[in-house]
Amino acid sequence: MTGSSRARWVVPALALLAAFNLGFFTRPLIDAAARPDTLELLRGSTHIPEARGARAPAVFVAFDPYCRHCRALHEVLAKHIAAGEIQVEWVPVAFMDPDSLSVGAQILSAAKPSLALTRWFGAEPGNPGEFSSAASPVETQSRIVANTQLVRSLVGRDVAPALFYHDRTGATQLTVGAPSDIEHWLHSLSR
Repeated sequence: MTGSSRARWVVPALALLAAFNLGFFTRPLIDAAARPDTLELLRGSTHIPEARGARAPAVFVAFDPYCRHCRALHEVLAKHIAAGEIQVEWVPVAFMDPDSLSVGAQILSAAKPSLALTRWFGAEPGNPGEFSSAASPVETQSRIVANTQLVRSLVGRDVAPALFYHDRTGATQLTVGAPSDIEHWLHSLSR
């Protein structure tokens, strides 16, 4: 590679790096939390409720069945759900794997979707167990496609997990990825 051809790549690369550092590409994440109707839109989505305490704060979590971070988050939140500290509405999206849509639809179509979700996330990674790319209801798949489009419109890109909730001040918040300090995050939720 000659010096002039290298320079043609260096300048755009530096501009892109500067754009990330200045926050131009994170702006959709900020805007998603600023929308006053975010949680209302998610309430209208197809989701899987998990709750033990009626007065516990509610969180909507967009997940892809093939997201390893979603699997880990599900495991971490399970004990807090069981203790009645949090209510989670799992919003299935599909973009990570060709089978995401089919598996998500099978989970939603199960007699007990919450149990099916737990079984899916409890399976050995890479081994879908009772879930496969077999046919799943087209109507259910279309609802997952709608969920995927909704979350994409709220966040500005495909992302999982994405956690939407109200903080203690009542402001809508968005956390992309699992919170690094789950206890601190739980205390930041509205009561």
